[in-house]
Amino acid sequence: MGLFRRIEDFFQRPPANTITFDEAEKALRWKKLQEDLGAFTFSEEGFTYQTTDELFIIRWVDITRIVSFKRDLFTYDLICLQLSWLGGHLLFDEEMAGWYQFVHHLNSALPILEKWEEKVMFPAFATNETVIYQK
Repeated sequence: MGLFRRIEDFFQRPPANTITFDEAEKALRWKKLQEDLGAFTFSEEGFTYQTTDELFIIRWVDITRIVSFKRDLFTYDLICLQLSWLGGHLLFDEEMAGWYQFVHHLNSALPILEKWEEKVMFPAFATNETVIYQK
Protein backbone atom coordinates (compact mmCIF):
# COMPACT_ATOMS: atom_id res chain seq x y z
CA MET A 1 0.00 0.00 0.00
CA GLY A 2 1.39 3.35 -0.97
CA LEU A 3 2.08 6.19 1.39
CA PHE A 4 -0.72 8.35 -0.01
CA ARG A 5 -3.23 5.49 0.34
CA ARG A 6 -2.30 5.04 4.03
CA ILE A 7 -2.65 8.76 4.67
CA GLU A 8 -6.04 8.79 2.91
CA ASP A 9 -7.21 5.77 4.95
CA PHE A 10 -6.07 7.43 8.16
CA PHE A 11 -8.17 10.53 7.54
CA GLN A 12 -11.24 8.57 6.44
CA ARG A 13 -11.39 6.46 9.61
CA PRO A 14 -13.26 7.80 12.62
CA PRO A 15 -11.13 8.06 15.77
CA ALA A 16 -11.02 4.81 17.78
CA ASN A 17 -13.01 6.22 20.70
CA THR A 18 -16.02 7.43 18.66
CA ILE A 19 -19.21 5.56 17.93
CA THR A 20 -21.58 5.83 15.02
CA PHE A 21 -25.07 7.31 15.26
CA ASP A 22 -26.59 3.81 14.95
CA GLU A 23 -24.41 2.52 17.80
CA ALA A 24 -25.40 5.46 19.98
CA GLU A 25 -29.08 4.93 19.19
CA LYS A 26 -28.83 1.21 20.04
CA ALA A 27 -27.02 2.00 23.30
CA LEU A 28 -29.73 4.51 24.26
CA ARG A 29 -32.52 2.01 23.49
CA TRP A 30 -30.71 -0.67 25.52
CA LYS A 31 -30.32 1.73 28.47
CA LYS A 32 -34.02 2.63 28.37
CA LEU A 33 -34.96 -1.05 28.19
CA GLN A 34 -32.81 -1.82 31.24
CA GLU A 35 -34.26 1.07 33.25
CA ASP A 36 -37.91 0.45 32.33
CA LEU A 37 -39.99 -0.59 35.36
CA GLY A 38 -42.93 -1.81 33.29
CA ALA A 39 -45.85 -2.73 35.56
CA PHE A 40 -43.56 -3.25 38.58
CA THR A 41 -42.81 -1.16 41.63
CA PHE A 42 -40.09 -2.28 44.02
CA SER A 43 -39.24 -1.81 47.67
CA GLU A 44 -36.93 -3.44 50.18
CA GLU A 45 -39.85 -5.63 51.34
CA GLY A 46 -41.00 -6.82 47.92
CA PHE A 47 -42.69 -5.66 44.77
CA THR A 48 -46.05 -5.00 43.18
CA TYR A 49 -47.07 -6.11 39.73
CA GLN A 50 -50.13 -4.70 37.96
CA THR A 51 -51.92 -6.83 35.36
CA THR A 52 -54.95 -5.63 33.42
CA ASP A 53 -57.29 -7.11 36.08
CA GLU A 54 -55.30 -7.44 39.27
CA LEU A 55 -52.63 -5.87 41.46
CA PHE A 56 -50.24 -8.40 42.97
CA ILE A 57 -48.39 -7.38 46.12
CA ILE A 58 -45.60 -9.85 46.81
CA ARG A 59 -43.13 -9.75 49.68
CA TRP A 60 -39.69 -11.22 49.10
CA VAL A 61 -40.02 -13.33 52.27
CA ASP A 62 -43.24 -14.92 50.96
CA ILE A 63 -41.66 -16.32 47.79
CA THR A 64 -41.14 -20.06 48.25
CA ARG A 65 -39.81 -21.15 44.87
CA ILE A 66 -38.58 -19.71 41.58
CA VAL A 67 -38.19 -21.85 38.49
CA SER A 68 -36.49 -20.61 35.35
CA PHE A 69 -36.99 -22.22 31.96
CA LYS A 70 -37.11 -21.48 28.26
CA ARG A 71 -39.87 -21.73 25.73
CA ASP A 72 -38.88 -22.67 22.20
CA LEU A 73 -40.54 -20.16 19.85
CA PHE A 74 -39.01 -21.76 16.73
CA THR A 75 -36.71 -18.90 15.72
CA TYR A 76 -35.67 -17.89 19.23
CA ASP A 77 -36.00 -18.91 22.87
CA LEU A 78 -37.97 -17.03 25.51
CA ILE A 79 -36.59 -17.07 29.07
CA CYS A 80 -39.30 -17.33 31.73
CA LEU A 81 -39.46 -17.20 35.53
CA GLN A 82 -42.26 -18.76 37.53
CA LEU A 83 -42.53 -17.39 41.05
CA SER A 84 -44.49 -19.34 43.64
CA TRP A 85 -45.70 -18.36 47.08
CA LEU A 86 -48.24 -19.80 49.46
CA GLY A 87 -51.54 -19.41 47.63
CA GLY A 88 -50.32 -18.32 44.22
CA HIS A 89 -47.84 -18.08 41.41
CA LEU A 90 -46.98 -15.74 38.54
CA LEU A 91 -45.16 -16.28 35.28
CA PHE A 92 -42.84 -13.60 33.91
CA ASP A 93 -40.85 -13.60 30.66
CA GLU A 94 -38.01 -11.58 29.21
CA GLU A 95 -40.23 -9.80 26.67
CA MET A 96 -42.22 -8.10 29.43
CA ALA A 97 -41.60 -4.43 30.12
CA GLY A 98 -39.66 -4.22 33.37
CA TRP A 99 -37.94 -7.62 32.99
CA TYR A 100 -34.40 -6.33 33.53
CA GLN A 101 -35.33 -4.33 36.62
CA PHE A 102 -37.29 -7.31 37.95
CA VAL A 103 -34.32 -9.67 37.52
CA HIS A 104 -31.99 -7.10 39.07
CA HIS A 105 -34.18 -6.69 42.17
CA LEU A 106 -34.80 -10.42 42.42
CA ASN A 107 -31.06 -11.17 42.37
CA SER A 108 -30.47 -8.51 45.04
CA ALA A 109 -33.31 -9.52 47.37
CA LEU A 110 -33.04 -13.32 47.38
CA PRO A 111 -30.21 -15.87 47.40
CA ILE A 112 -30.76 -16.82 43.76
CA LEU A 113 -28.68 -19.55 42.10
CA GLU A 114 -25.51 -17.95 40.71
CA LYS A 115 -25.24 -17.65 36.93
CA TRP A 116 -28.78 -18.99 36.54
CA GLU A 117 -29.23 -17.16 33.26
CA GLU A 118 -26.34 -19.05 31.66
CA LYS A 119 -27.71 -22.37 32.93
CA VAL A 120 -31.06 -21.63 31.31
CA MET A 121 -29.73 -20.12 28.07
CA PHE A 122 -27.55 -23.03 27.01
CA PRO A 123 -28.02 -25.22 25.12
CA ALA A 124 -30.31 -23.30 22.80
CA PHE A 125 -33.84 -24.56 22.08
CA ALA A 126 -33.89 -26.82 25.15
CA THR A 127 -36.24 -26.10 28.08
CA ASN A 128 -33.41 -26.18 30.65
CA GLU A 129 -35.82 -25.97 33.58
CA THR A 130 -33.84 -24.92 36.66
CA VAL A 131 -34.94 -24.22 40.23
CA ILE A 132 -33.08 -21.00 40.99
CA TYR A 133 -34.59 -20.43 44.45
CA GLN A 134 -36.18 -22.76 46.96
CA LYS A 135 -37.13 -21.71 50.49
